[in-house]
Amino acid sequence: MVPWVNDYIGIPYKIGGRDRSGCDCWGLACLILKERYGANIDKYIYSDIDAGYELIKKEKAHFEKIDSEPIPGDLVLFKIMGKFYHVGVVVGKPDERNMLHTLINHDSALDRYNGPKWEKRIEGVYRVI
Repeated sequence: MVPWVNDYIGIPYKIGGRDRSGCDCWGLACLILKERYGANIDKYIYSDIDAGYELIKKEKAHFEKIDSEPIPGDLVLFKIMGKFYHVGVVVGKPDERNMLHTLINHDSALDRYNGPKWEKRIEGVYRVI
């Protein structure tokens, strides 16, 4: 596990949020990638879940889809009801399959992206940096 993971656990969920006072899933990814990897992917703020879908759909074209083992800082994109509605940031060793993410009504947390809730929803893993 990367040593800074705990710095991002417990950030409140806030649609359109991009800082430690509150983030949506895209905002959390933007915050982590900017602070930990120097990658600025925060180009847009959206106010509802459908706008978030359009943002993730558009932005993923600028990332490299990888078929190899994910590394910390990679993004895992998930489809929910056929749309790209969720993103998490890989934070552990490949065999750990851990990500940081946040959901509506849930503070940011560590979760396994290959667990029963997420595994079948994975659209792909993308490298930004």
